[in-house]
Amino acid sequence: MNLEEIEEYLKNTLSEKRYMHSIGTMKKARELARIYGEDEEKAAFAGLVHDMAKELTKDQMEEYIKKYNVVVDEVEKMKPSLLHAKLRICHGKGEV
Repeated sequence: MNLEEIEEYLKNTLSEKRYMHSIGTMKKARELARIYGEDEEKAAFAGLVHDMAKELTKDQMEEYIKKYNVVVDEVEKMKPSLLHAKLRICHGKGEV
């Protein structure tokens, strides 16, 4: 998928607030990549998808943990919202 397709997917799956945050992060990541001579497309992609799993339900998280054998540490057990960083990769495999 290209960035435009991912943007459309996120627009349809995230809350408006989370979607706008992701768009802003994508733009800032691209700007920083330009300043520091890094790959702008990779930075834009990372910024765009960084929170794509942030709004998963508990059931969805558990499904991805089981399906992809995600290791959950003690801190993540106490604060499951931290799992979105790991689960974004699993979510991307299944959806995007």
